[in-house]
Amino acid sequence: AFGQSKYYIDNLSENVKRGLRQKFKRGDWPGRAPLGYLNDKNLRKVVIDPVNGLFVKKLFETYATGNYTLQDLKKLSYSWGLVSHSGAPVVKAELFRTLTRPFYYGLMQYKGDILQGTHEPLVTKELFDRVQEALVRRGKPHKYKKKYFPLLGLPAFCATCGGSITAEIQKGRNYYRCTKKKGPCSERYTREDLLAPQVSEALRQVSLPDAAFDFLMTEWANEKQKSAHPVSHLKEKIAQEVPQIQNKLDRLLDAHLAALITQSEYLAKKDALLSSQVTLKEKLAKLESGAVSWLEPFRIFLKTARDASELSASGNLESQKNFLKKIGSLTGQSALGFIPHLTAVSFFQ
Repeated sequence: AFGQSKYYIDNLSENVKRGLRQKFKRGDWPGRAPLGYLNDKNLRKVVIDPVNGLFVKKLFETYATGNYTLQDLKKLSYSWGLVSHSGAPVVKAELFRTLTRPFYYGLMQYKGDILQGTHEPLVTKELFDRVQEALVRRGKPHKYKKKYFPLLGLPAFCATCGGSITAEIQKGRNYYRCTKKKGPCSERYTREDLLAPQVSEALRQVSLPDAAFDFLMTEWANEKQKSAHPVSHLKEKIAQEVPQIQNKLDRLLDAHLAALITQSEYLAKKDALLSSQVTLKEKLAKLESGAVSWLEPFRIFLKTARDASELSASGNLESQKNFLKKIGSLTGQSALGFIPHLTAVSFFQ
């Protein structure tokens, strides 16, 4: 009786594993849905969670800015209301697994294999890659514990020696100065409350008047209409590259089955090809929707430049710094603070 029951259990276990492998081969996720997805019992597949799915997408968008750590993201996600499947707040380890999981842009990894899934992606491959770059930057060890200086990180350099700008606290005040790493420098400290008005003035100088904004947006609309025609040949080129990658995947599988390459080599090359395939499909989707790569960022730039005047008067130093990092560079002097040398100024003249 014991032998029969053991045989039945082993056989059942093997059948379950076989069923999960077949489900994975079909492009369906065979396990519990990741954070941001739900297991639909009727469809027998994973679907986007209408609540947590939006929060997970926001996680990627927020971390991609490079302004937040995983600890910051943990606090933010808790304030949004993002919770795990058990209803508990999401811990840092789970956040890291989420941000590094290719499942969210369409690829599934299971038992050492990787396939294109049939589920709906939550993020684009482009956004996922930006998050990976931010994780690498944040993963570098820091020798000293950082203190918060709202204007530290400005695209600024010492006007005398060209050195970088650093900050420190003296008698309860924030001071900014040249690092003097390029040699002796005569420049002195600049207090933050004296530097802030000059940063606001730099923003005011590159703010875009409403009349100029309306004119440039009209030109933008005309350019968008003109650019819709030349992209047709790009669409054809990309449409031809997608099946070429599929052919490479088929040949790679044949080489693996013929024992010409090892399992690890097969999986590494397959991962790279599938990632390239997803990137090409996203580019093709953008071209088919009429989107041209530079037009949308340019529209966002115009809107941001129009809002620069309002941002200048807001007094939000962190937002002002981030704006200046996007549009140009500054040269620092202790006597005059930070004198703007912004390439955007000549564009609006």
